[in-house]
Amino acid sequence: MKTVNKRTILGLLVGSSTIAAVALPGAAFAAAPAAPVEAGTASNPIALSGSYSGTLAANSGGSYDYFQLPYTANSSVNLTLSLPNAVTLENGASGFNVYLNGTLIGNSVENATTATYTINAPASGTALVQVYNYDPVNGINFTLSTGSTSSTAATTSPTTVGSAATTGAIMPLGGSASGSLAGNSGGSYALYSVNYANSAQMLTLTMSTTPSVDVTQGAAGFNVYDASGNLVGGATLQSDGTLALTLNGNPTGTYTVQVYNYDPTNTISYTLTQSAS
Repeated sequence: MKTVNKRTILGLLVGSSTIAAVALPGAAFAAAPAAPVEAGTASNPIALSGSYSGTLAANSGGSYDYFQLPYTANSSVNLTLSLPNAVTLENGASGFNVYLNGTLIGNSVENATTATYTINAPASGTALVQVYNYDPVNGINFTLSTGSTSSTAATTSPTTVGSAATTGAIMPLGGSASGSLAGNSGGSYALYSVNYANSAQMLTLTMSTTPSVDVTQGAAGFNVYDASGNLVGGATLQSDGTLALTLNGNPTGTYTVQVYNYDPTNTISYTLTQSAS
């Protein structure tokens, strides 16, 4: 399996914002007609039924399309993103993220010319799928499709401190934190918050895991998001077998670290550490 950075941009949906309309003084001005809301945006996702084909322009800052579909508790819904140009999948620039009722539940797993994810959750609701492209040169033509659904037994709620799979809880990261994530091809997660108070400061996040094979195969790692929920980056594998990411010159604020495990069978134990210089 290739080591890829799993992108998550909608950003854990830790909040929402409302833009207030500002009234012009006086009554002489007629109200401007409301601008149509573009389909495929986060506020107006496309209803996904069967499959949908579209394009995303090259953009190092990210191009996105959003889709939604109803989800029934304890069923399995297979999502597949197909691309004729595999290079954006191979370099981690393209893929998709899945949210259920406003909480991130998983990222696509890349394989050749497709990226896949299976929703299997204990709660019903609305699933939101965010397809992205971060390649600065290559636009993509994609097809997003849903597979058959089937009823499954209810899953056990994760108990790892910081788990986001059912509660969305984000635990503050002091000097370090240790935990474990069960093997899950759909993804197991833990979330931590980090205060980045000085943009002139270098803040390095480092994670070690046992077993380390999950890291080298790309099944385990962590992503970092800024205070607005935008992806800063994914940790990269170091020569000593650890994973690391450094904040340097980034805007100040509270950052969120998402630790993940996509290995279908192996539970990982991890230690996440922050150090400033």
